[in-house]
Amino acid sequence: MKFHFRITGSDRRHYVDEADVEVVLSRLPAELTQRIHGIYFTDDSMGNRRLGYTTTAGRRNIALCALPHNVSLNGYIRGPQTAQMFGAVKGTQWPALAVRRYMLYNTLLHEIGHLQVVHERARTPRRKFADEPVAEDFANQWREDLWSKPFAHPDPVHNPPSADEIRALACWAEAHTEYRRSIGVKEQVARKHCERAVELFPDHPRALTLIAHCLVNDAMDGDAGAQHDARTQAIVLLERALRTDPTSYGANLRMGRNCGHVGRYDDARHYIDRAFHHGRPTTEGLVILGRAHADWGFLAEAERLFQKAIARDPASSKVLRNYARAVWDLGARTPEETSRALALFERALAARPNDRYAQLYFARALAALPGELSRAIHHAERALELCPSDTAASALVARLREPLGPGEATHLKRVVRTTRTFDRHTGSVVEHPVTSPEPVTIAHRPLS
Repeated sequence: MKFHFRITGSDRRHYVDEADVEVVLSRLPAELTQRIHGIYFTDDSMGNRRLGYTTTAGRRNIALCALPHNVSLNGYIRGPQTAQMFGAVKGTQWPALAVRRYMLYNTLLHEIGHLQVVHERARTPRRKFADEPVAEDFANQWREDLWSKPFAHPDPVHNPPSADEIRALACWAEAHTEYRRSIGVKEQVARKHCERAVELFPDHPRALTLIAHCLVNDAMDGDAGAQHDARTQAIVLLERALRTDPTSYGANLRMGRNCGHVGRYDDARHYIDRAFHHGRPTTEGLVILGRAHADWGFLAEAERLFQKAIARDPASSKVLRNYARAVWDLGARTPEETSRALALFERALAARPNDRYAQLYFARALAALPGELSRAIHHAERALELCPSDTAASALVARLREPLGPGEATHLKRVVRTTRTFDRHTGSVVEHPVTSPEPVTIAHRPLS
């Protein structure tokens, strides 16, 4: 059996994935699933009018559809089913965990029911295989059987809602309303709404994800210790979010970034890979991830991300300057690599001459090279001119105006950074020894 996963558009998502389906199939007798050749995760639900289907030719494949980020499946409840049975409340949008339960323990089971042969000698698939009523009975009977006894699994989706989950549902509607109030407002206000949502419904994954994001953002102006503590707290919140909504693109992406910043590189790679499996990153997202990998010391991974971003937007100053910084910070201290970094800075400035960050970073790089003082001053002053309140630019201009001390060849020293790579054979992180940079002289270039 093969899985075929299609990444959705930004307005829809898959609530379940291959791992979820494999667990359900492993719980069923082999004779019920032997006809399945492939499971397709498609993007053709027509809103939420179709949750899944089987291919008509041969009845060998099952498709599970992507759905909107906010969805209610109350219209699908029928027969002995209730919304509460899956962990939802009638009349409101459903929690992600409830949607996942319905997709696995109703839609998937229903489509497996359609693959069961009821008339072996029938000549047409319509008569040979189970029709709607039979498939519905199949799903109800097997869900009841599978949920009749506890199943040891860390993901709560594979068991019916617990007593605590049922009690929390009384506040779900109010909690989700609070979360929706956080959309499109200032971050401080959004955080308060999300904290209230989590107070009412502790396992609201999207509210937990936004609180984690706010925690880290609030700490960015603090020292390294405060940032580390904020990221550690964010990881705890994101673990709670991913426990009930493991296919969330946003939660996985933020989890990966935070794990990387606290040195959990294997976990970072795992969560980022899972995010990319479920969503297509924007150009901005690729830049953020590229810069994060550069901060962690992974130049090869950072370059791949920046190159993807450049392929989408070749004239983006933000992409080019961050790519340049990665090569400058982590690349080999050779004339060729130094020139490559400077060329990327120059491309960034050619794309947007008024990019004050590109001006500042380029000035810092030039200030670490012998013979480049005049160009360094030019770009530092230009950065300060673009933003007179920029203290970093002001300090750099002042430093470059000072005379060189005895034995100094440059005004700034090139920072030595630890570099790392992922060993593709073992999956482990390899740290490369830190060496002091040698002074590099490059051919003079005219002012950009």
